[in-house]
Amino acid sequence: MRSRFVFVLLFIGIVFCCPPLAAQVTENPDISYAPLHHDLIPSATHTYADRDDMTNRLFEDLSGDDAPGGGDVLSRPAALSKRFDRPAGLRGGRRYVPILLSALVPGAGEVYLGYYKRGIALMAIEAGAWTGYVYYHGKGLDTREEYEAYADRHWNVQKWADHHPDVYPFFTGFTPAQMDSVGRLTSGTGDWPGYIPWVSREEDKQHYYENIGKYDWYISGWEDFDPTVDPFPQDTDMRDEYRSLRKKSNDQLDNANIFVYLSIATRVFSIVETILLTRDGGGDEEQVDLSANTLQFKARARGYNGGEIALEYRFK
Repeated sequence: MRSRFVFVLLFIGIVFCCPPLAAQVTENPDISYAPLHHDLIPSATHTYADRDDMTNRLFEDLSGDDAPGGGDVLSRPAALSKRFDRPAGLRGGRRYVPILLSALVPGAGEVYLGYYKRGIALMAIEAGAWTGYVYYHGKGLDTREEYEAYADRHWNVQKWADHHPDVYPFFTGFTPAQMDSVGRLTSGTGDWPGYIPWVSREEDKQHYYENIGKYDWYISGWEDFDPTVDPFPQDTDMRDEYRSLRKKSNDQLDNANIFVYLSIATRVFSIVETILLTRDGGGDEEQVDLSANTLQFKARARGYNGGEIALEYRFK
C-alpha cells in the first residue's frame, strides 16, 4: 500500500512541476538550453556487451565535448574505474581460470595474467622437479633390481636352515616352518641370533629382501658364511655388499621423493600467488605488492641417514 502511495505522489509531482519548468525555459531567452541526448538511462534500442561496456559508454558520452556544459562535466569515479577495469580474461567466473591453471601447472596462472618472468621461472622449477624425480626414481628401481638379483645369486634358504647357529651341525634339512619353531623356542633366551619370523618372497617380496640383509637371524644363508667358525661370524662380505646396494637404492628413491615435495611446494606457492594477483583484478604488476613477503628454504637432519626440507612462504 505504501509503495502505491509513493508512486501516486511522484506522478503528481511530475505532472505539476514539469510544465512550469518548460514554460520558464521557453519564456526566458537568457537561459540557453542544449538538447540532452545523452540520457542516463541507456536506450532500449542499444545493445551493450556487458555491464562494463554500458558503464564505459555512459561516462564517455557524458564527458564528451558535446555534453551539456562542456567536455569535463562528468568524470568517471575512481571507484567505478577500479571495479570495472578488469582485463577481459578475468571477467565473471573466468577469473578462476588462472587459479586452475596454477593448480595444474605451476606458473601457468601467472603467465595467463601477464607475469611472464615469474610464471616461466615457476614452470622451470616444476620441470626440473619432475626431471629430478624421473631420474632418481629410475635409478632407484634399477639399483633395486640389482640388489635383488645379487641376493638371488648369493643367498639360499636351505643353506640358511642347514648352517643356522641354533641347529648346525646337529640338524639338517629343516624347512622354514621348522626354523620358525626353533626360533620360538630359543627366542628370549639370549642365544645369538634373535628370532625373526620367516617371510617368503612369494608372500611379501619387500620384507623378504629386507629381512635377509637386515637381520642376523638370516646371516647363515649367505654364500660366504662359514658355520665352522667359532664364535659364529657376525657379518659377511656379501651381506655388506648387499646392504650397500639396498642403501644406495633407498637413497635414490628418497631423493626422488624430495623432488616430489619440491613440485608440491612450487604448486602451492603458485596457487597462493595467483589468488593474490587475481584478488584486485590482475593484469597489473603494481596492483599487488608482494615484495614484503618472504620465501625461505629450510633443511635439517633427522637421525643418522634422514633429513627433511621445507619451502616456507610468509605473508606480510
